[in-house]
This record gives sequence, structure tokens and C-alpha cells, in this order.
Amino acid sequence: MRIRAFVAIILAIVSGCAENPNRAYDTLQGAGGSRVVRSLSEAIRTPQPGRLAPTSEQSVEIAKSDQVIDLGGYYSYFKVFKIRSEVDTTYTITLRSQCHCLGHTKTMIVPRAFVLADHGELIAESSAGSVVAPSLSSGASMRGTVGFHASKGQDYYLVIAGDNSRVGAPLREFHEEIPNYEAKDPIHAPGNVERTNDMVVDYAILSSPVGKMHIQVKPIK
Repeated sequence: MRIRAFVAIILAIVSGCAENPNRAYDTLQGAGGSRVVRSLSEAIRTPQPGRLAPTSEQSVEIAKSDQVIDLGGYYSYFKVFKIRSEVDTTYTITLRSQCHCLGHTKTMIVPRAFVLADHGELIAESSAGSVVAPSLSSGASMRGTVGFHASKGQDYYLVIAGDNSRVGAPLREFHEEIPNYEAKDPIHAPGNVERTNDMVVDYAILSSPVGKMHIQVKPIK
């Protein structure tokens, strides 16, 4: 029973591991046909875009099943959302990507966002922040923000994609010490006595073309 339980745990960890970012991007580059759009104005004509309500937070995933856009220099999967604006209102949109930190390969998508008017004019695009990850146990995230002013009440489009300019590159590297790590040491502690050690963990979070993120739209009068 113990062996079966151990095997089940190992299989769960392996199945939850993130895909190698470079292989994932190779798959992305291999996408063709009707899945690839060549401009942001073409992207917002995607059938049935999602809706984003101001003040609420929505979780989305940029995945291999999404359409592909050529952002000039690299490809990216993307999603499109509509935002219904109020008259003379400024909006701030915050994107927070999540680290896929289970398993040996730890990855995260670098969020990129574009706001377009209904006729396809680019209004604003996001600036990406740095990776926030105080420790391995607390998780990691990366924020991006974009703001725009709506002079009249109308629909605006938000295109969400990944910045794949440096796929596979470390977004941040960590050297973490975990104090008081308990381990059995039969060599230095005869009799199978448990001994307390400090464990050192080195890891990096790699840029990936796929991943999950949270989006929040906030009106600022």
C-alpha cells in the first residue's frame, strides 16, 4: 500500500509539471491557417469576445486552444474582452499572472495587454512589472497595468496576450534557505535518529507562452 501511495504521489507531481517553455513556443510557432491573425484590429473581430465588468476580478488562461496573433517579432496566444465604459471615466486595468510552480520546471506567462476602440484604433498598451515572490512557499506573480480614458460611453476592446520576446529565459532566480528541515541521517546520526538541518533551494521561474492570470478593471472618476 505504501508503494502504491508513493507511486500515486510521484505521478501527481509529474502530471502537474509545467511544459518546457521552449517546446511550448515551438508548438505555438507551428500553428497556422485561420488561427493566426496579423494585427490587433483584426484580433478584436474575434467572434464572441468575453465581457469584463468593472471592479470585479476575473481569472483567465492563455492556452494552446486560443487563437494566435503575430505581434511582430514573436507570436502569442490571445484572448479578447469587451469593456463597457461610462462617460468621462478613467480606467485602470491590472493583470496578475500566476506562477506554475509545481514540479521541477516553474513557469509564468508575462502579461501583455492592449486597449482598442471599437473601430480598431490602439488606445493604450500595458507595461509589465517585476516578479513578486517573497519565498518559494508564498507563490509568485507578475503584474502588468494599462490605463485609458473614456470620453463617452462605448465599448472598448481588451486584447490579452503573452510577451514572448524572451521565452524560456529566467524571469527571476531564487536562492532560498529553509531552516530547521527535519531529515533522517543514518550516517551521521546512527540509530536512525532524526536530525534538524537547514535546506538550500535554488530555482528559477521561466517565461512561458501559456499560463493563468487575473484581470481587474477599476474605474477612477
